[in-house]
Amino acid sequence: MDSKYRSSGIIKEITLVNFQSHKNLKVKFGPNVNFITGQNGSGKSAILMGIKTCLGATAKQTDRASKLDDLIREDTDHATITLILKNEGIDAYAPERYGNEIGIQRDLRRGRGANTYKMLGSRRNARGERMTVSIKNSTIKHELSQILNHFNIQYDNPCVLMTQDVSREYIKNSTDATKYLFFEKATLLAQMQTENTNTGMNQEAMFQSLETGNREVQEAEENLNKIKRTYQDAKTLETLGADITKYRSELSWAYAYKLDLDRKEMETEVESLMSKVPAIEQRIEDRKKKAQDLEASERQKGEEYDQLSAESRGFTAKLQEKRTILDSHKRKAKEHASQNSRKKIKVEQCKTAIRQQEEIVNRAPRDLAGEEAQRQDKLDSLHKHLEELKTKQAQAEQGYSEIQQQEQELKEDVDRLKQRKNPIMREASQLEREIRQMTETNNQLSYYGRDGEAFRVKEAIDRLMNGRKFSRRPMGPLGLHMSFRDEKYQRFANPLNMVVSKLCQSYLVNTNDDMRHLQSVFRRVYGDPKKRPWPQIITSRFSDQP
Repeated sequence: MDSKYRSSGIIKEITLVNFQSHKNLKVKFGPNVNFITGQNGSGKSAILMGIKTCLGATAKQTDRASKLDDLIREDTDHATITLILKNEGIDAYAPERYGNEIGIQRDLRRGRGANTYKMLGSRRNARGERMTVSIKNSTIKHELSQILNHFNIQYDNPCVLMTQDVSREYIKNSTDATKYLFFEKATLLAQMQTENTNTGMNQEAMFQSLETGNREVQEAEENLNKIKRTYQDAKTLETLGADITKYRSELSWAYAYKLDLDRKEMETEVESLMSKVPAIEQRIEDRKKKAQDLEASERQKGEEYDQLSAESRGFTAKLQEKRTILDSHKRKAKEHASQNSRKKIKVEQCKTAIRQQEEIVNRAPRDLAGEEAQRQDKLDSLHKHLEELKTKQAQAEQGYSEIQQQEQELKEDVDRLKQRKNPIMREASQLEREIRQMTETNNQLSYYGRDGEAFRVKEAIDRLMNGRKFSRRPMGPLGLHMSFRDEKYQRFANPLNMVVSKLCQSYLVNTNDDMRHLQSVFRRVYGDPKKRPWPQIITSRFSDQP
């Protein structure tokens, strides 16, 4: 892979201050594979716990503490973890803010709510300290999650960060069900199923929101119809006002016309009509009052019409806004449905990969059967060679008998040989049994090292046992102490030991002093552990109880 792709997201260094057993430790990592070695309790696992904790792991996820306070060094009340990631190349995350390095700093303090994060960039201040990137406290965890997703860093994936406790539990107590759960978590199937479930729930929520939006649209349409009816009523009132004006004009002209026609008659009848003047004036006043009332009613209807027009414009704007939200919900529902379909396709692809792996696992016993047939042919050849050796031994014994017959002339030697014959034969039988046992042991030890290394370790252990260096004799390689309950499977013991050679080559000792003595033996037999790895040494107190 080109360096411009692999320069981002790589851990460059980590600094642990007052974290577990480390008071102030700074580890810089190389560009390729890094090995951290040391004795038990020297703090190797603490570096791994520091990486997980700094990336956001909870106390439960570390498998080492019930709360984060337990990870702080005992003689202090706070701890600081600083992790530096490379941020170079085309896959860099927000290089305009962080530069070519991203620093993640997590402060742990005793007490509730005292754990904080800081995001650091590559730029430094006048004192040479990394400058903090300005991010709100409410969004800093979201920023950290964005960085981890961008670089595809999964601190809770056992295939990315596997602790010693998790590996021991997996080897010792794992079942088929737990192994499959481990596989789902390692291949992100569990995460994809969770996201698929969440997507379905979000889709259902969107459909519910869509139904709610449709109901609101129906209510808004009903309100709009009411406003339209009110608007029609207002327009009717406007028409009535125009009619009133028209009738008032017609009434005036009617009075004028009538007065003009009746003027002559009225002149002649003035005296007679004078008595009617008060009544006519009263009628005029009533008409004026009625006209004023009609004008006031007209102004009120106009104001109501203006108010209804404003409300109509407001409801129209709300209706448009609801329609915009409805269109947005429809687009999001389509996007979620499309994502759900793509994730279902990925799940099917993962299931197909699982079936292919199962087919490979099913073919393994057939391959092992072929290897076993080859080993059986080799074993038959060895048995044939052994029969030839026995024939030669019989021929040698026959020659020995002939020599005895030739020496019968010497009676004293014959008597002495007769007296020593039975003890010599018993001793020879004993030696033959010891030779067979040593041959079988050497054949078994040949599976656990090259050039007789395991045999030389056994001889060195025997010498130290004679010198009383070990409190109890070390057990190993452990493959020699493993056997099948059913004897018909015993012939698969050596091939199985070769398959799980790392565990079968291990040695078990009683105390730490015994472990140091055995390490001195390994140093003489295997040499430098950096050039040639030693078998694993497991320290466990021996028990005399079965």
